[in-house]
Amino acid sequence: MTNDLDKLPLLSRKISQNLIDLLTNSRDASFYSYIPEAVIKPETEQDIINLFLWCKRFKKPITFRAAGTSLSGQALTDGVLIDLLNGWISFDISKDFTSVTSDCGVIAGKINDKLKKYGKKIGPDPASINSCTIGGIIANNSSGMSSGVARNPYHTIQSLRIILPSGLVFDTSKHDSLYLKKFEPALFDGLLEIKKNILSENTLINKIAHKYQIKNTIGYSLNAFLDFDDPCEILEHLMIGSEGTLGFISRATMGLFDDFPIKLTGLLVFPSSIEALNHVEMIKDTGVEALEFLDYFSLLSVESKLKEVYPNLILSDDNAALLFEYASPNTEESETKFELINSILKDFSLVCQPLITRDYLLQSKLWTIRKGLLASLGKTKESETTFILEDICFPLKSLPNAVPDLHNLFTRFNYNKTGVYGHGLDGNMHFMLTENFNNPESVRRLSAFMDALFELVVVKYDGSLKAEHGTGRNMAPFVKKEWGEDAYNIMLQIKNLFDPHNFLNPGVIINEDEKIHLKNLKDYPKIETDADACIECGFCESHCPSKNLTLTPRKRIVLQRLISKNYKDIIPDEIKYFYDYYEKDTCAVDGICSVNCPIDINTGDLVKKLRRNDKKNYELKAANFFSNHFSYLEFFLRTGIKSLNFLSKLFGFENLNKIIKLIKKKIPAFPLQQWRNNLNAPSTRISSKPDNPDFVYFPSCVSRLMGKYKSENLSLSEAMILLAEKSNLKLFLPNSVSDYCCGTIFESKGFSEAANNTLNKLIKQLYLWSDSGRLPIIIDSSSCSQNLKFCENHLDHGLIDQYKKLKIIDTIEFIYEYIIDKIPINKVNYAVAHHTCSSARMGLNHKFESILQKCAFNVYVPDNTNCCGFAGDRGFLFPELTASATKDEAREVIEFASGKKDSGFYSSNTTCEIGMTNSTGLFYESLVFLLLKVIK
Repeated sequence: MTNDLDKLPLLSRKISQNLIDLLTNSRDASFYSYIPEAVIKPETEQDIINLFLWCKRFKKPITFRAAGTSLSGQALTDGVLIDLLNGWISFDISKDFTSVTSDCGVIAGKINDKLKKYGKKIGPDPASINSCTIGGIIANNSSGMSSGVARNPYHTIQSLRIILPSGLVFDTSKHDSLYLKKFEPALFDGLLEIKKNILSENTLINKIAHKYQIKNTIGYSLNAFLDFDDPCEILEHLMIGSEGTLGFISRATMGLFDDFPIKLTGLLVFPSSIEALNHVEMIKDTGVEALEFLDYFSLLSVESKLKEVYPNLILSDDNAALLFEYASPNTEESETKFELINSILKDFSLVCQPLITRDYLLQSKLWTIRKGLLASLGKTKESETTFILEDICFPLKSLPNAVPDLHNLFTRFNYNKTGVYGHGLDGNMHFMLTENFNNPESVRRLSAFMDALFELVVVKYDGSLKAEHGTGRNMAPFVKKEWGEDAYNIMLQIKNLFDPHNFLNPGVIINEDEKIHLKNLKDYPKIETDADACIECGFCESHCPSKNLTLTPRKRIVLQRLISKNYKDIIPDEIKYFYDYYEKDTCAVDGICSVNCPIDINTGDLVKKLRRNDKKNYELKAANFFSNHFSYLEFFLRTGIKSLNFLSKLFGFENLNKIIKLIKKKIPAFPLQQWRNNLNAPSTRISSKPDNPDFVYFPSCVSRLMGKYKSENLSLSEAMILLAEKSNLKLFLPNSVSDYCCGTIFESKGFSEAANNTLNKLIKQLYLWSDSGRLPIIIDSSSCSQNLKFCENHLDHGLIDQYKKLKIIDTIEFIYEYIIDKIPINKVNYAVAHHTCSSARMGLNHKFESILQKCAFNVYVPDNTNCCGFAGDRGFLFPELTASATKDEAREVIEFASGKKDSGFYSSNTTCEIGMTNSTGLFYESLVFLLLKVIK
C-alpha cells in the first residue's frame, strides 16, 4: 500500500498511515468497525480527481467520510478513507435569500445560524444538524423532524457540482445534456435506456411511485427516472442518497424556507402509546411544523432533563408523549394556533397538565433534549454492550397498530426496555437495541430479529426499512427483498454505469453478501467512568480545537477503547510514539465537547485523569507545595514572563525563538517551544478597599500574570476598577489575591490534589471577603468563572454550605446586569467578538453579543468562532494547537477587518485574547476596555 500511495500526486501531509489515525477512524456513529489502510485529507477538487485516477490505476477502493455521524455503516472502509473535514467550508447565501450554495464540508447548523437573522433555513433538519455536513446530508438524503419528504435534499436541491468516477467535473448549474453526452456518452445513453425500460413496465412504475409516498432511503433514488426527463436532472437526483457510491458531491445549491420567528411549542403526555398515536393525524391536520413521538422508555431516559423544564411531568408505565411545534410569522397567527390546539386538547386524555410555551429558552431546551435522545437512550445501556439504532417508516394511518406490534416484536426477542421515538408527521420511528457481541448468540438473535422486522415493516405494513439514515451496510442485504428483483437489477445497472471499476464505497447499498449487516460489528470495552457511556455519535466533534490537528473527543475515547481491547499488555511502538501527543498533549481539556454532548460527557476530564496517571512523585509533591504557597509560584511565573519579554526586546523576537529551539533540541523536557511576540506583561499589583463596597473583585491568576495589554495603558485590574468607578460602583480588591487561585492551572495538568487544595482555600477566602456571601464576586477571566461556578463536586463537604451562599459572576454578567443599561454610551464603529469555550459552557455568548450590539454600530461574530485552543499553557507548549484551532476564524476576521482601521477585537479570557492576537495579528483585549472606550 505504501508504494502505491507514493504514486498518488498529493502532498504527503494529506496522507496518513499513522496507526492512531487508522484506529480512530475505524468507527463512527454506526455499530460497525472497519480499519482503513490509509486516511487521506483532500482539500481541492483536483485532489479528488487525482484520487479517482489513482484508484482506477491501482484498483483501490475509497470511502468518503465527513462528520462521521451516519448510522448505517456507509462511511467506513477497510480501504482508503477520504476525510472531508479539512477545508470545504465556504458557503454563500443568495441576495434574495431563496437559496444557499455550500461546499460539502460545511456543518449544516452553521448555515441555519447565519440564516436565522433573515428568517430562513434549509429544508433538512436531522438531529445531528449541528455536527453533520451538507455533503453528508445530500449523500444520505437526510430529512429530520420537520422536513418530511417535501423538504428533504431530493426535493430541495437546485444544483450540484459533482466529480464523476471518470474524473469529469459536472456542474448541473452550468452544464447541460449536450455536455454530458459529449464527455460521458455511455452514462448519458445508459440513463435514458433505464428510463425507457422503467416506463415500459407499469408494475415497476407503480412500485417506485408508491415507495416514495413515505420516507424511504433504501437503495438508489429510482424516483428520479419518473420525476425527470433530462439525463442531467436524473443524474443529479440519483446522486442524492447515493452514499458516496456514484461520485463526489463537491458543492450544492439548496432552496431555502421560511423560519418564522414566533414558535409555539408543546409537550403532551398520554396514558399510552396507542392513545398518543391515535391523535397524531388530528394534530397534523392543524398545520403543525413538527410532531415528535416518544414512548415510555424514551421518556424515562430523559426524565430528569425534562423535569428541569416541565416540573409537572408525571410518568408511569406505558406513558407516551407528543412534542409539537407551530411556527408563525406574527403574534396574531400564533395566537390563532394556540387557540386551535387548545380547542382540541379538551378532548384528549392526558396524564398531566400540558406544557405549551413561547419561551425561547424553554423551547430550545425541549428540542435539545429531543435531538439528544439517541445518546440519552445509549447512556441507559449496560457497559460493554453495543447499541444498534434502526430507522423505519410506516404509513401514517398504520402507526397506532404498527408501534404496538413493534413493541411485541421486542418482547418476542427479549429486547426489553427498548425505546421507540420518531417523527410522528411522517410515521418515521427509531428504536435502539443493545447487544454484547462477544456472545455469538447475540449475533444470531439480531439476525433473526432483522428478518422478523422486515416481515413486520415491509410485508405487513408496506413500510420502508430505512426512512432517513441511508442503506449503508446495515440494510444492503434487504434492498433486493424490499424492492424486488426488477428494481434491484436497475440499481445494479446504475452502479455499473457510474462506477464500472467499483472503487467508490464498494459494499455499500449494493452488496451480494446476505450477512454483511452482521459482520465487523463494534464492541465497547469498558474504560474510565467519565467516558464509558459514550456511544460515539460524534456530536462533540464540531467545536473541538484539536479536530484538524490530532484527535477529537470521540476519537480519544475510541483510542482508549481500542487500546483496552487490543493492547492490554503491550502497546505497539507505533502507538506509543504518538500517543502522548495525540491523546493528551493536544487536548485543550476545556470541556467545550460537553456543550454538544447530549449526555454531558467532558472528554477533558478523561484526559486530565490520563495526565494525572503520568505524574511522578516529585511532580505531585511540587504541585502540592505550590498549591499551599501559591504566591511563590506566581512570583516565579511573573519573573519568567518579564525576563522573556525583556530578552525578546534585547535579542529580537525571532532570535529568542531560535535560542529556545536550540535549548529544546538539547533539553527535550524544556517546557517552551516558542515565545509569543505579542504577550501581555504582568499586571500592576493593586488593591482597593472602599467603604461599603458593592462587589468583591478577584482578578484571576492569568490576568494577574498577563493582564497588561500592549495596546492599553492600563492593566485589566486597573481597567476593572476604573469601569466600576465610572459606573458609580465600588469594587473591593483584596491586597492578598496573589496567595489564591481557582485551581484550573493545576487541574488541567492532572494535579487533581493540588487543584482541589487550591480551590478549597480560595472558596474559604471568598466567603470571608464577600461578607459570608452578601457581596457578589466578579471574576475577570471566563475560564476561572466557569470553574468556580461548577466546582461543588471538588469541595470539602464542610465547605459546600458556604459555597452555595456565594454569587460568582463573570465579567460578561457584571457588565450585562449592572452596567450596560445604566451608562450613557458613544458607540464605536466596529466590534469583533471571539467567544470562549468557557463563556459558551456558561451560556453567556448571547449576553456578550448583546453588550457589543449596544456598544458598536457594527458587530461581527465569525461563522467559525470556536475554542482557540490556547488552554492556559497549551498555546505556549504546543502553539500548533492554537494555530490549527483558530485557522478558519482568523481567516474570517482578517478578511472582515481589512480596510476597517477603527475595528476593535474583544473577548473575555486573557489567554484566549493572546491566542487570537497571535493568530490574526490584530490586538484582542478584554470586553472591559470596550466599555471604557464608549462611556460618555
